[in-house]
Amino acid sequence: MDTWCVQPMLYGKKPEGQPASNPKASAATASFVAGGLIFIMHHHHYTNDIMGWAGEMHQLANNCASIWKSSEDIPEPPFPLGPRPAWIYPGSPSLTLRRSSVSTDLCRPYATLTTRLLKKLTSSEDGNWIFSYDAYMGYIWRVLSKHRARLSKLDLKQNLLWVEAVDMRRRFHEPRVPARIQGNVVWVVLTVSYHGYPRYRCIRQLTNDATQDAVSARLAAIAPIRDNTTLLHRTDSLPPMSNITTGWRDTAPGDADFGFATPCAFHSPFNTATAGFTIVYQARKNGPAGDDKGNKLSIGFEKELAKDPIEDAEWNKFFEFRDMQH
Repeated sequence: MDTWCVQPMLYGKKPEGQPASNPKASAATASFVAGGLIFIMHHHHYTNDIMGWAGEMHQLANNCASIWKSSEDIPEPPFPLGPRPAWIYPGSPSLTLRRSSVSTDLCRPYATLTTRLLKKLTSSEDGNWIFSYDAYMGYIWRVLSKHRARLSKLDLKQNLLWVEAVDMRRRFHEPRVPARIQGNVVWVVLTVSYHGYPRYRCIRQLTNDATQDAVSARLAAIAPIRDNTTLLHRTDSLPPMSNITTGWRDTAPGDADFGFATPCAFHSPFNTATAGFTIVYQARKNGPAGDDKGNKLSIGFEKELAKDPIEDAEWNKFFEFRDMQH
């Protein structure tokens, strides 16, 4: 990690990352290796969300391509910066990790037949349309809960927490915001599973509830709170068997043309793993073995369960194991 990344801008909640510590907001490294370049971009999450980073990355790619393909001096276009947050001094208590975790990288085979089987497995018989995303996230929720319940000693019939980060750029309408606007334009929504209620419906309802009106109402409710950092949802402080998902599919790094090259792989470097935390990546493009058939999923779960999902025959019908990080 020290070779590729900029210290201390690694994943995790740290005292030096608090606003009162005047932390670094961004950094980047470019490391040349045999056959290519590894480009790392860091951002403090208080200043920019994942789609804000994606907007900057694609803008940088456009600028590089313009310079690379032209002999003329091209003025640098301004970045669409959002409003600068007025952070108040933090005072939230520090929290510790519940237990050691591991993270696995999985690729979902996205063949038409496989997707149809997965939708059939996760849906009810009412004939309603099911989005592929809802189908495989609902399936992940169910299978991981099955294995994690043995460790947590919890009843699977009880309600379980599902948290999702939703990009609001496309959902704001008064006024509309630029697709590449910088800053945090993301909303965290949560739901619980109900016994007998399809999980894919919980996930779709959660996504649909992320509206501009809902965000405005919530912001009005928390406006009196002076210390904004106390509102932080820590991924490692949720109840046992909770799940938090962030979708990075629309970052589309494989579509970024830098002029001299196009990314052939994308992954966020982690030096620790958080149980219940899932990242959905764009299907890999431009790789030496060709394009992947489906999205890559980075799934964190308890270290004691490291082999259970991987050796689950039902799980392996739909997912291909790629790698594990302790």
